[in-house]
Amino acid sequence: MKNSNVFSNHSEALNSTGFLFWRISNEWQRRINASLQSLSLTHTQFVLLANIEYLNKKENPVTQADLGSHSGTDPMTISSVVRSLEKKKYVLRKSHPEDTRKKTLILTKEGRSILKKSISIVESTDHEFFSNFQSTDQNNSLQKLLRKGFDSIFNNR
Repeated sequence: MKNSNVFSNHSEALNSTGFLFWRISNEWQRRINASLQSLSLTHTQFVLLANIEYLNKKENPVTQADLGSHSGTDPMTISSVVRSLEKKKYVLRKSHPEDTRKKTLILTKEGRSILKKSISIVESTDHEFFSNFQSTDQNNSLQKLLRKGFDSIFNNR
């Protein structure tokens, strides 16, 4: 096969940091979704449940806009997923006490229960997935690199 690099500076996809990151991220998300199937939750539903609980511990009241900003999720997805979580009786949406155009979000008793179960599943899946790195030092290095990237991308907006 002729080696033609018409579209990339990389001789192969596996030499591209972006491609590697994309493939690993997709596989990690696939495994998280598979592990959450037993609870009839998607990864996005889990992330939003966890963020609602986290934000309610930090600030009150928490709006859908707060949730979107903190989780990096677009408003249409927030609205759709929160509606599905509300139908499952995991989330309660109420009018904001100061601005009735806004909705505040809190977890129900059922929502906290499913969150507790799902955190255990997700953390176990994370541990199994990231244990593919050879050592704790490599896991710590990956965490530091990801945090540095996160901070430079999201804290400089």
